[in-house]
Amino acid sequence: MYEELNDCVFETKKYGECWFDVAWYGNKRVALQVLNAEGPITVITVNLPDSPLAENEMFIKTWEGNGEILPDVLATGLFTDTGRKAAGLVKAPIWVIND
Repeated sequence: MYEELNDCVFETKKYGECWFDVAWYGNKRVALQVLNAEGPITVITVNLPDSPLAENEMFIKTWEGNGEILPDVLATGLFTDTGRKAAGLVKAPIWVIND
């Protein structure tokens, strides 16, 4: 599932051709960065270690300018917005990584 993310190149409205760099937070949850030819653009995930999450899910960071790129990321078809959000102070949406 994560190998597909490393191989995905996609077009964005603001940044042109982009791709993902998959890394891991200390608690083994996926950390997903978006890059283009000029370098890193943003990290679209956030680690909320006290909030439950399934193995193929990730919390999405919708702040710090990420709102512009998230529709392009979702359009890759690699993710589905579950409609759920993290409980607590941070209400980060939960996306699932499609098989």
